[in-house]
Amino acid sequence: MRRLHHPRRLMLAAALVAVMIAVPLITFAQSKPSHDYSAYPPEKRVILEAQDRAIATAQAEPRPPKNPQDPKGAAPAAGGGRPTPNPGNLQRTGAGSGSIIETALAPFSSEQFLAQNRWVENQGPTATVVYAGVDGQDASQGRVMVHVVRDGQTVIDGASVPTPTKHGTVRVVGARGELLTLRALDGTTFAFDVVSRKFVTTG
Repeated sequence: MRRLHHPRRLMLAAALVAVMIAVPLITFAQSKPSHDYSAYPPEKRVILEAQDRAIATAQAEPRPPKNPQDPKGAAPAAGGGRPTPNPGNLQRTGAGSGSIIETALAPFSSEQFLAQNRWVENQGPTATVVYAGVDGQDASQGRVMVHVVRDGQTVIDGASVPTPTKHGTVRVVGARGELLTLRALDGTTFAFDVVSRKFVTTG
């Protein structure tokens, strides 16, 4: 019976395949580095050239496939892909002629002022915003910051008013018209008149 494959032919074929694989690897390993390190000492030049080869090898490796559910390869949203809650959806309570909004966000540096909440009164394109909190330099000094803005961006005027006595940070807890009630952590209350931009005494 005639043999289908001669052992010598199989050995030659295997040797040919080995040469085809080995030549590119040897060529790559002996390739000239992308930088000229001839001015460096031999021991340092060997290290730098090895680093170049390692970088080239890493760059040549195939990248992992992107998320098939997201063609852009973006990471899934937090919470199992659920949309992020709208940051503008804040707790709002009607108080006097405006509303109390429970957020500590305020357009001030922490060195200037730290907010607890705010009171907002809208009058057409104009809004009066009273931020309640504490002085950024003195944690015992309560303070309110008043901004009057038009079209949500332009500050028409402003005021920075400290509480008459130091009882720490304050927050707006109620209002009657444009007279705000603020309370400190120790229970001390203050009345702030938005129109005059002053703390006032009440009967």
